[in-house]
Amino acid sequence: MLNLNLIRHADAEFISSSQRDFDRCLTKKGIQHATQSGRELYHQGISPVTILSSPANRARQTAEIIAGQLNHASQNIRYPKIIYDASLNQLIKLINGLDNQLQSVLLVGHNPGLSNLCRYILGQSHSLATAEVASIYFELDDWLAVCENTGSLRLSIDPRSK
Repeated sequence: MLNLNLIRHADAEFISSSQRDFDRCLTKKGIQHATQSGRELYHQGISPVTILSSPANRARQTAEIIAGQLNHASQNIRYPKIIYDASLNQLIKLINGLDNQLQSVLLVGHNPGLSNLCRYILGQSHSLATAEVASIYFELDDWLAVCENTGSLRLSIDPRSK
């Protein structure tokens, strides 16, 4: 059984005219929500073998906060460039290429890619809000087999509703 935890980055500051989208930081509220999401993952006993994150600052900060809550070494987080601004097809290709020894993976990224991915693998509408977690299980042993309608939503964490 494989487990994929999708997390949309937490709330970020608005982009200013002198700033790149890539460099945006989390807001105070975003930091609180990322902390809550990580804490809830910990309490639910979800412990990913690896964390993959977009290298964009707001996603990186979200991943590091969540890693801290899960007692996962932040230096072990991987930052594939493809996650930033990734399409559904690019995200599926990334997932299909995962090592099968990684039974549980946490992926921090952006919309619309993550929500499209969630809808695709669940076969139902599910739009991820900022700092929301969708924990998805697959009755599969091979990441290459992950495709449309193969996942089951086991847990959804939306820290904004707490």
